[in-house]
Amino acid sequence: MQSITISPLNRFLVSTGNVLYHSRKLLLPGIAIALIIMIKPSLLLGSRALDQMLVIIGLMTALAGEALRLATIGLAYIHRGGRNRQVYATRLVVKGLYSHTRNPMYVGNFLITMGLSLLYGSPLLSLLIFLSFGFVYLAVISAEEDFLRKKFGQEFDHYTKTVNRFWPNLRGLGKTLQEFDHYNWRKALDKETGTIVEALLIGSALVAWKTYYLYGFDESRLVFAVLAGLVLLAVALSASVNYLRKKGYLASNLHDEHSDLG
Repeated sequence: MQSITISPLNRFLVSTGNVLYHSRKLLLPGIAIALIIMIKPSLLLGSRALDQMLVIIGLMTALAGEALRLATIGLAYIHRGGRNRQVYATRLVVKGLYSHTRNPMYVGNFLITMGLSLLYGSPLLSLLIFLSFGFVYLAVISAEEDFLRKKFGQEFDHYTKTVNRFWPNLRGLGKTLQEFDHYNWRKALDKETGTIVEALLIGSALVAWKTYYLYGFDESRLVFAVLAGLVLLAVALSASVNYLRKKGYLASNLHDEHSDLG
């Protein structure tokens, strides 16, 4: 196998990614909470109209990220938990949306995160979220791809030359969309409900704090009523999926991609 020269920057990202790999699920929320504590919510340029536009953009961005995650899971899911606290994969997955971007789940995560940050109204918060989350994701992905390159060699090198790391390549998208005839909705519902519930709860909490901070409770009762409805929806969704899971309705083909990276 032909040796590949690794730049000092990439070595740094790989080593950092290996350190952050298993702590990212606690690190990223910790960063977000710390930033929210330090940065107060605001209206974009002090304008309600601009803020409403920003909220709409944020919601659309988060929904796009969630749609991408759902599409990915139902076509070709990859469990990223690793093994023994290390990056691990048994085979290279290049089908489904992985034939258009090497990291559709991370792209979806990032879109959801950025969308939720826009609801807060603070450009500074969104910028810091973009930089901090972007760095953590880039480092973790660099570590994963270093593992895949060492394990799969030329097969992975060919994959990286034909499929972008993040930006989707739309070539062949029509063929991929045809695969939705075999979409595994049981897997998508089982694996993604937690993320949907978390996004609903986090988004509701951000808007509630922002609304209370800017306007107080008396002027925002309608907003709080809507947010309470969203929280109830999240609880009902979680309870319903847990019921279906216990009854075995979601047990179909849940392990066909377990512990693979792509």
